[in-house]
Amino acid sequence: MATSTVKPPSPAVHAELNARSLLLPYVLGLTLLCALLQLYIVIDGNRIGVVAQLLTAGVALYYAAFMFTRRRRLGQVRFARLVAHATTYAVVNTSFQLHAAILGFVGSEALRDQGYLPVDSGWFGPTFAMAGFWGVGLTIHAIASIAQRGFED
Repeated sequence: MATSTVKPPSPAVHAELNARSLLLPYVLGLTLLCALLQLYIVIDGNRIGVVAQLLTAGVALYYAAFMFTRRRRLGQVRFARLVAHATTYAVVNTSFQLHAAILGFVGSEALRDQGYLPVDSGWFGPTFAMAGFWGVGLTIHAIASIAQRGFED
């Protein structure tokens, strides 16, 4: 008979500390914040101006505060930091990508640029630059996290 090499959680880890209890409230809050951000952009004529950029920075502060205030507990759940990073990437970028896709499908003037960019300069950052550059950082984070077997402390 084969023996299992899986070890139960250490008694030092709080019994309710798991990915669900740690990450689910964060991701739900993040989703709500991004929905409100996109609603503001709709109300503002589908333009990404200074206020929308400041609200996006607020979402980034929410992520940073979560990562800082839960840093010890995140380190106790395997791959928790990577999952928090990946879900943040997915929720934030998806909110902008879906919004831009809807505008594209309906032929909105909000996406059209009069200059050298393929889309309005306000939409260029969230639809191309943010996803691309952040994706590079997420990929590096994933490689490091996997190399450390999911525990980054």
